[in-house]
Amino acid sequence: MKKVLSYLITAVTIGAVLAGCGSGSNYKSTEAAEMAPEEYHSDDMYEADYGTGAYEEAVEEEAAVEDGVDSIDDGAIENSSRKIIRNVNISAETEEFDSFVSNIDKKVKELGGYMESTNISGRSISSSSKNMRSADLVARVPSNKLDSFVSNVADISNITNKSESAEDITLNYADTQAHISSLRTEQQRLDELLLQAEDIETIIAIESRITDVRYELESYESRLRTMDNKVDYSTVTIYVREVERYTPVEEVKQTVWQRIAVGFTENLLDAKELVIDFIVGFIISIPILVVLAVFVAVPVVIIFFVVRFFVEKIKGPEYRAQAKARRAEKKAKKKELRANKNKKVNTDNGTKPNA
Repeated sequence: MKKVLSYLITAVTIGAVLAGCGSGSNYKSTEAAEMAPEEYHSDDMYEADYGTGAYEEAVEEEAAVEDGVDSIDDGAIENSSRKIIRNVNISAETEEFDSFVSNIDKKVKELGGYMESTNISGRSISSSSKNMRSADLVARVPSNKLDSFVSNVADISNITNKSESAEDITLNYADTQAHISSLRTEQQRLDELLLQAEDIETIIAIESRITDVRYELESYESRLRTMDNKVDYSTVTIYVREVERYTPVEEVKQTVWQRIAVGFTENLLDAKELVIDFIVGFIISIPILVVLAVFVAVPVVIIFFVVRFFVEKIKGPEYRAQAKARRAEKKAKKKELRANKNKKVNTDNGTKPNA
């Protein structure tokens, strides 16, 4: 009974200690997860946890695997397919903005790629706004079809700037594969040792190490998948803006008359845009002008009548009578003009004038 109790106490103690270590390992940073596996299994740990016999076997197995990892050389890599990450950045102009964006999306899908992001800003060139549209497009294209896609972009736009980068990750890729192979071998060996273990302490220690190995293995496999994606699909970043006419990319030597013709044409187009902008601006400003006219006219009319009232009052009744007579005379003349106009219209139409 005492022996069983002693085993239980020992198991609980070791379990608590290893649980703390295991929780610490689960929260390791990515950099720690990417460390070489040999940093995680020192000689002391194997000897203490697995026993002398298991330790010697594990060391021999690990040494054989690590010899395979260290044996990777440039010659072996040169004979294999290299892993190249290609990225392209393009700045372009287009006169048909909607057609360009639609064409890019369609072409990417045809080539077996996908759009990673699309960001459009600004307003249409046909609107009155000077803030013309622009777009930031990020496309992922199969690397073996990258050149075809870039040629398509050049065919449907005016490319003003293009840059391309290539990163060789062959060594890093091979190293990651070797680490994965090493960890899988270690995991297989640990599973065998777990079947051979007889006491609780050894079982707990081996299971703890298996957990760490699986964590490292998942980290390396995730890194390998990321590299595969970057190698298989090139990233093409396109910044395109809408323009009325393309910007000349190459300077062509021109004669004096050609320069005059080009300058005259550009100034004529600018004058046309200025006139159009003025007309559009005037028309859309009519509501504002009407409101301003009302606010200006009402005070002016009020001031006019007030001034006239005081002038008539200051100059006395005789002046008011004369002003009244003048207004009556103006009304009579207007009435007479309207009557004469109606009489002339009736005469032209062959009817008798109204009495």
